[in-house]
Amino acid sequence: MKLKNYSLIFGMLLVLLIATCVLSICIGAVKINVAELGSIIAYRMGLSQNMNFQVQQEAVFFSLRLPRVILGMLVGSTLAISGATMQGLFRNPLADRA
Repeated sequence: MKLKNYSLIFGMLLVLLIATCVLSICIGAVKINVAELGSIIAYRMGLSQNMNFQVQQEAVFFSLRLPRVILGMLVGSTLAISGATMQGLFRNPLADRA
């Protein structure tokens, strides 16, 4: 595979990661749609003064869902790095580039 194919795959995986994170944040007992999510983030950053969301949605987003998504990404990346390191350390032939 050439470098162009790797960058295409990396870009597709990055878009899939972002979509999965947004979907994970929006789904739950307290519904937060994408427009409300954008409004919560813009309001907290000071970009907007309009509150097009409920205070409960903001609390759920910042205290429950955002930490869960960030922790999930950190744990997943740590497991991937440690798995690749272990395969390289023990010279696993499945980890070699062909």
